[in-house]
Amino acid sequence: MRVAREPITEENARGTRHSDPGVATCVSALWRVTMPYLEIATNLTKEKITPEILTNLSKLLSAILGKAEQYCVVRVIPDQLMTFGGSSDPCATALLISLGKLGVEENKGHAAKIYEFVENSLGIPGDRMYIQFFDKPSSEIGYKGTTFHQLLGR
Repeated sequence: MRVAREPITEENARGTRHSDPGVATCVSALWRVTMPYLEIATNLTKEKITPEILTNLSKLLSAILGKAEQYCVVRVIPDQLMTFGGSSDPCATALLISLGKLGVEENKGHAAKIYEFVENSLGIPGDRMYIQFFDKPSSEIGYKGTTFHQLLGR
């Protein structure tokens, strides 16, 4: 068993180098699988949200964040009473939550791919949706009866 020479921190888990390559690999692997969540609320009807759209959104989320799809959660909430810019034409709001893999530069790429998917698959133009990005601390996300803070060791 390899003993870490320095503490495993959230920063290490987010991809910075750990002095012990074995520990860095283990922590990096755990970090890659943790908890992306994409929610889209829209005024489109339920009938327009097909299982294929959900499946493809899940694959997209996994790909853009580089995280295992088995941990990805996608939720589309249709039939919302909502307007955008005073109009009830098709519109949406989106929420992307992740432990890591979000930031100033990363979000630009994520936004481009999510907007493209939403416009092509749901017909909602890019100027009729906002996306909020939340890079959550590991202590604020629960999993398997604890938090990722405990699972990651910090």
